[in-house]
Amino acid sequence: MIDGLLRALGAWSRLAQTAPWRWGLLAMALGLIACWLVARAIRARLELLSDRVAAGPIFAVAGLSVLALALVWWVADAILFAAGQLLLEERLLLLLAPAGDGEAFLRQLMQLRVDQRLMPPAPVLLPLVLFACAALYLTIVLWMGRTLAEMTSLEQKPEDVLAKERAAQRKAIAQALKEGRPMPAAEVVSVPLADDRLGRTFKLLGHWTSVELVERLGKARVNVARLNSIGEAADHEQLASIGGIVEFDMDGKHVKAVASPFALEGTPTVVDRPPPRLAAHTDEILEELGFSAGDVAALRADGAFGSTAGDA
Repeated sequence: MIDGLLRALGAWSRLAQTAPWRWGLLAMALGLIACWLVARAIRARLELLSDRVAAGPIFAVAGLSVLALALVWWVADAILFAAGQLLLEERLLLLLAPAGDGEAFLRQLMQLRVDQRLMPPAPVLLPLVLFACAALYLTIVLWMGRTLAEMTSLEQKPEDVLAKERAAQRKAIAQALKEGRPMPAAEVVSVPLADDRLGRTFKLLGHWTSVELVERLGKARVNVARLNSIGEAADHEQLASIGGIVEFDMDGKHVKAVASPFALEGTPTVVDRPPPRLAAHTDEILEELGFSAGDVAALRADGAFGSTAGDA
């Protein structure tokens, strides 16, 4: 394997010396694209591992670690250069070269002159440094992501314990339904999410707020909107701008509500009265169904309409 790597390095070095700028820029571009694609895949994988692992800080810490290691490497090279010694890169190449006259072998392999440093030419060295830093960077990211995912999973109960608790809860619910008692309240526990499409989606998006999610998907040109309550919809600026809000007075208060979604030409919707209160038309409906006024009064006296019916 080492012989194959050395032969590839020699061929690349000889090719790069024919057109340094062209091959150097091409190798750097391919390296950057490959690193970007791999980093995206790793980020997606990390966000699927746990709903509590945020990939952004992991990438930042890994980048700082690689930067610190690169600074230490460059300082060591500067000290060796000032002392007239072989650089770390040259020592590493000599370790890979065959035993014996390794320097002569490497110079012949990469077509280096005697007065040149024992390292590949710049169009080859720079992409190699990029690949090495990227490999170290992504290795640290993977290690940190897996470690944090395992640490967060420790907060969850084991599967056998959860299975026993779920079985006991189902038994308690069935017994309550049989006896006509209220449902027993279940303790909120940390349940591992299923490894299906819904579970993976929640692991990926569960740590975002609805505002962040709408903003991110909107930037990606995804048609998305937040599911609002009736009160939130009544205060929504976009809905108000298209006439989707109606306003009226009710019980001495000014009220806003969501308008009907149907608009017919020639018969515009007009709010001529506030919505009825609860049980406001109890008597009229029962009279249409054949109940007499005495029947309705008897039902009301027996509490058939609840406490609010008498207020109608």
